[in-house]
Amino acid sequence: MIAELEPSRLWAAAGLVVAYAAMCAGIVWRHRRHAAPPVDDGHVLVLHASQTGRAEHLAAQTAARLQAAGTPARLLSLAELDPAELAHTRRALWIISTTGEGDPPDPALPFLKRVAQEQARRNGHLSEPWPPFMLLALGDRRYEAFCAFGEQVEALCHAHGAQPLAPRIELDGDDPANLARWWAQLAPLGAAGAEADAALDDQTLASGAWRLSARQWVNPGSSGAPLYQLDLTPSEGHNRPAWQPGDLALVQVPDAAGVLQAPRSYSIASLPSEPTLRLLVRLQSQADGTPGLASGWLCQQAPLDTPVALTLRAHPRFHAAPEDLAQPALFIGGGSGLAGLRGHLAARAEAAARGEAVGPGWLIYGERHAAHDRPCEQDLARWLRGGTLQRLDRVFSRDAAPGAPRHVQQQLLAEGARVQEWLARGGRIYVCGSLTGLGQGVDQALQQLLGEPALAELAAQGRYKRDLY
Repeated sequence: MIAELEPSRLWAAAGLVVAYAAMCAGIVWRHRRHAAPPVDDGHVLVLHASQTGRAEHLAAQTAARLQAAGTPARLLSLAELDPAELAHTRRALWIISTTGEGDPPDPALPFLKRVAQEQARRNGHLSEPWPPFMLLALGDRRYEAFCAFGEQVEALCHAHGAQPLAPRIELDGDDPANLARWWAQLAPLGAAGAEADAALDDQTLASGAWRLSARQWVNPGSSGAPLYQLDLTPSEGHNRPAWQPGDLALVQVPDAAGVLQAPRSYSIASLPSEPTLRLLVRLQSQADGTPGLASGWLCQQAPLDTPVALTLRAHPRFHAAPEDLAQPALFIGGGSGLAGLRGHLAARAEAAARGEAVGPGWLIYGERHAAHDRPCEQDLARWLRGGTLQRLDRVFSRDAAPGAPRHVQQQLLAEGARVQEWLARGGRIYVCGSLTGLGQGVDQALQQLLGEPALAELAAQGRYKRDLY
């Protein structure tokens, strides 16, 4: 479906940073003996890097608990952190997600670049020591490189002379035991208890039992793994909760013994105003060819009308701001990534039906075969007829003519002049799909078209949003 690419240049810079950590391990102590002590201005820096917003929310809770107990705390994304500021901080609390196969989340990339630039400027010499730290690493144990970026950040802290205040804590999903360990580690810093969380808007929108009301295999005949459209409705007696386009459904499925496993996250493909909560789920296979636990249960094993334990979670980094509706929007996705884009398109269609001003939409979507891989075909055709979509470019990797684009990033480059025109008119970009294939490929193509500084500025303005997995 989507070509596999080398890791992004910024992730390569992160690798250099960690290599630098090993190189500098022998000189950290010598440097610290002669460096001036950091300025203690009394505050704790609570740093976060999050792809779906979970780490950001936990960081906000952490800062709130410190502030409620009278401990000055400053909440800051790694996207905004100047590495020099760490030398003037009393303590640093790092709350760091890992995405994909051990990759950093988007907000960490500018920080990694700044650290690499600082290293180059100093010709390999250490900067002033970083402050003592604690680290909460978020990850997903389905991936071999569980919490790998958290480990990278810890190595970076050690390389800059920072001393750990407590062992690193790793969190898979909503692991209550390890989350409780994190809150306990904050107690010596003067943090308050859970009552301090009340002022925060929790990302959990609703939890409860739903039922699997419909299931459709949408790509029979494709050489790709089976893709299923799943429809869920609230169980009897449960109200339909509200969510926004871009939000996530966390599904817990039972193992062979009936024990619910750690939740798996899926992009919601529908709106609360539609009859069902819709998901697009790719059937995954394990190394021995057997279906994956979560996708196998959802796509094949669970009978219709089966109860499904489901939690709705806000994903604010992939929300559209109210002013975004009136602007042109470019949607880029592949495979099951269409789920995260469909809700946005449906919302724009509903807004237009209410008489609101809605900018033109353009979808670039990648799959394998034109004859077999057309999920949400009726919806897309209706939105083309109605004007929600001004343009729809499908790219089929197995059917492309010689010399024609085979992947979405190639289609993006071929339409470079149009992309620049849309952005000049205030356009937004939404990307949803795999990180290592589509996500990195699209990011590199946009850097080639726009330049890295311009793309970073779009992200800072909230005009370049990504939901990658």
